[in-house]
Amino acid sequence: MRDLWIILLNGWEESRGLKLEVFLSLDVLTISKAIKIASEAYEEGIRHIEVGTPLIKSEGSRAIRIIRDTFPDAIIFADMKTMDTGGLEAKIAFDNGADISSVMAVAPESTWISAVKEAEIRGKEILLDLLGVNKMNLRDKLKRAEEIGIRRVCLHRGIDEGGTADPSIMRELKKECKILFGAAGGIDEKSALNFLGIADFIMVGRAITGSDNIRESVRRILSAVGMR
Repeated sequence: MRDLWIILLNGWEESRGLKLEVFLSLDVLTISKAIKIASEAYEEGIRHIEVGTPLIKSEGSRAIRIIRDTFPDAIIFADMKTMDTGGLEAKIAFDNGADISSVMAVAPESTWISAVKEAEIRGKEILLDLLGVNKMNLRDKLKRAEEIGIRRVCLHRGIDEGGTADPSIMRELKKECKILFGAAGGIDEKSALNFLGIADFIMVGRAITGSDNIRESVRRILSAVGMR
């Protein structure tokens, strides 16, 4: 009876989104602003932090190191958006303290492979960013990602595209593979609800970084997905 209760409780928690990872996407241009935002978010319960591509390009890879040193207990994702030299760019991210580094799905598979090799040596992860991948090619990309050893993918709607990822597509794809699925692009406390029980992680950027009240925005989003 006790085992049955545990099974039912775990299933209820998953459906409530209690296992959902919420990443704070620091797509800002200065380390000082990133630290200020992340500090407030961390105090409210955020434990997954993305060092965004604009921040890395503006401040260099040292941004990853500074965020790591400031938040030693956080999971740090370096959004490198790698298109070439997969192993080298993964090494840069991991050398500076990242736990996860991203490679673009539209990059050559050889780039995926070299990045994954570097990650495996270090016990780290590669995230495959599906930005720009045609819906018709998603299944082929995911099949190859699993074969190569990628364990985390992100359905991504870019700022220039607008909108958010389609949770119905994610639901279908999850039936066919065991990769961790995430969503990024325009996610706020309302759209986050669409991914409960489907996504393994979500990336939240402007809904927090663009807010006049960082703490309240974090509280609302974490409450919406059952993390508070």
